[in-house]
Amino acid sequence: MTFSITGTDQVTENSFDADGNEAPYTISHDGTLAPGETASIDVTQIFDDTISVDYETDLETAIQDAISALTNANISFNNGKTLQFDSGDHSSLTFTLPITDDRDKESGGDFQIRIDNPQVSNGLAAVGLYAWNTTIINDDLVDAIILDDGDAAPGFDTTLVG
Repeated sequence: MTFSITGTDQVTENSFDADGNEAPYTISHDGTLAPGETASIDVTQIFDDTISVDYETDLETAIQDAISALTNANISFNNGKTLQFDSGDHSSLTFTLPITDDRDKESGGDFQIRIDNPQVSNGLAAVGLYAWNTTIINDDLVDAIILDDGDAAPGFDTTLVG
């Protein structure tokens, strides 16, 4: 059995564009579990250039919310890090990390969702793609200050951008 992760390469801090400030990810395995068997994988977020306030929801809550939305869920998230699949209907889980549109002018940031420590109750497990890198694109514009010399003449005003 092999686990893998896929997701989005980039997400903007703009709630009005196509991504809606959301970074979706899917963790899956390619095996079939017999009744009573389990498979698990640890899931972590590596912040790299980002910090926790860059996200509307933490990783644990995002995964728990995705599990709660499933019908006949055979998936659990234990100890805030281990995603467990029991035999049943689901061999993948898609969850979304909402990004905060903070209106701060800042450089973008990178983070990873990483999977490791694959386990299967009866057999061998491996990890295919073990991490997915995502870049947060900052869409906040720089401030503009217009200095007016008061004469209302065009071309003699100064705009400072910073």
